[in-house]
Amino acid sequence: MSTSLAPECNEVKERYDTCFLKWYSEKYLRGGEKDNKECVGLFTEYQKCLNTALKDRGIDKLLEEAREDNKENDHPMHPFSTLTVGIFVAGYITARWDLVTRLYELAIFAWEYGVVTRAAKGLVLLTGLFLVIFIPVLLVALKETRLHTRMPGTGVSARDELRRRGSF
Repeated sequence: MSTSLAPECNEVKERYDTCFLKWYSEKYLRGGEKDNKECVGLFTEYQKCLNTALKDRGIDKLLEEAREDNKENDHPMHPFSTLTVGIFVAGYITARWDLVTRLYELAIFAWEYGVVTRAAKGLVLLTGLFLVIFIPVLLVALKETRLHTRMPGTGVSARDELRRRGSF
C-alpha cells in the first residue's frame, strides 16, 4: 500500500486501506455488499487528518486558488464518481497483485511438496498406458478394416443387420 501525502496520516491511511481491501475482496467482488459502510469511519478519520495536514502546510489555500482559477475549464463530475473510479483502480491493482502473489505461493508450495514430480510421474504412467494398450488396439482395428473392406453401396449396413435380427 502506498504512503499518505502526509506522513502523520500513514497509520490512519493504512488502517483504512486494509479495511477497504478486505471489504472489496471479500464482499464487493463476491457480489455481496455494494456500499462500503464498515470503512466510512476510517475514511472520515483519514480525510480529517489529511485536511489538517494540508492546512498546516498551507496547501489548502493553494488548492482553493487553483480551483477558482480553473472553474471555467472544470467539467462537472460528481465527487462520488471520481472517488469510485479511484477506488476501482486501486482495488483492481490490488486484486491483480493478490492473484499473482497467490499463484506464486501456490507454485512454491507445489514444488516443495513434490506435486510437480507426482504430476510428471502420472503423465508418464498415463502415456505408457496409452502406448501399451490403446495403440495395439488401434493397430488391430486398422488391420481388420483392411482385411474386411466394405465398398460403399454393397453389403449390409449395421442398421439393416439389426433389423434382420429383430434387435432394432
